[in-house]
Amino acid sequence: MSAFAHPRIDPESGICEYFSAGQCESCSLMRTPHDAQVREARERLHSLLAHAMTPATVWEEPLVSAPWGFRTKAKMMVRGTANAPVFSFPGTHEGVDLADCPLYPTLVTDVLDSARALIRRAQVPPYNLDKRRGEIKYVLVTATQTEAMVRLVLRSTSALERIREHLALLDPRVSVVSANIHPEHEALIEGTEEIHLAGADRLRLPIGGIDVDVLPRSFTQTNTAVASELYAQVARWILDSGAHTAWDLYCGVGGFALSIAHEARARGAHMDVTGIEITSEAIESARGSAKRHGFAGAVGPLTTPEPSVRAHFDTADATEWARHQPNLPEAIVVNPPRRGIGDALAAVLNASGVRTIAYSSCNPETLAADLARMPNYRIARARLIDMFPHSAHNEALVLLTRATAGER
Repeated sequence: MSAFAHPRIDPESGICEYFSAGQCESCSLMRTPHDAQVREARERLHSLLAHAMTPATVWEEPLVSAPWGFRTKAKMMVRGTANAPVFSFPGTHEGVDLADCPLYPTLVTDVLDSARALIRRAQVPPYNLDKRRGEIKYVLVTATQTEAMVRLVLRSTSALERIREHLALLDPRVSVVSANIHPEHEALIEGTEEIHLAGADRLRLPIGGIDVDVLPRSFTQTNTAVASELYAQVARWILDSGAHTAWDLYCGVGGFALSIAHEARARGAHMDVTGIEITSEAIESARGSAKRHGFAGAVGPLTTPEPSVRAHFDTADATEWARHQPNLPEAIVVNPPRRGIGDALAAVLNASGVRTIAYSSCNPETLAADLARMPNYRIARARLIDMFPHSAHNEALVLLTRATAGER
């Protein structure tokens, strides 16, 4: 029996009716009970990382997501007509509307319904891939528990006046509205031009004891509840290691760095953490959050008698930046894209001598390959991250420490 009441989930089998009808196959593991999904994923991860483990490696209990209502981000392709817009996932069956997918919390579903009403009233024709005609390509939603940001991905600016005229149709909990202009006929979901339409210029996303600024084009995790515990776990590991200086490479909007700063402040400890990200909008978000939480400050040695906590952020390529730093920190966090950190950064880290490295991976296969490139480190602690239930996409978190001579 499913404990989650949703009209699209069969109360006996716990299976979504879209999956049962063959209309959506995104949740490929739907017929496997969630606890079995987690158990089997942990076993696969253990086998995959065996080459970097020691007899002393500690496996934390998996960080398990709620099975439903966990996706706080929606990326909906708009099909159909201006009078009858259809919201679906890329690659799903045409004509099947998935706006009430049970993976979404109620707020996301409500916001999508209101976006549909806006498209109808403003008469914005969905973009037709085959004919290369139409205007609206995607509706993108990012939500907290109480408010949401909506981005309308459009082929051009021709429908903006009509859209602005009817913005009041959006759910009142929508606090940020923008249009992304994407004129190209290509697989990328969004373009480079963002036009603010209404509300604030950013969303404040709570993660644990802090909240981060999210600008429209900033990346955030899809599963906020799991991401919050992920950030907190890394912060505990870094502070438990005794580190007072840290890098957060591929920092995005600063989730790990800000969580480390927050944990240091809670413990009354010194901490100076630097976040590096190649996307300037993400760094703008992170800097705004650091300033608001009182973590921003001048760069320099932490010499004050009272505990001082600072978090500062720079736009740069993580590998090139790390390679040219004259001074190393006591701990490093890496959170790379699916391709992993690669040969160059792995070589930098392997030769660094840094005591503690926390590696958060959205692709366990590339994590395993990167660890093979870093023989000077071994896994002290590991944890499976159940970020996307019902799919084969799992994430992993490992704490690395310097290997002894006998372990290399």
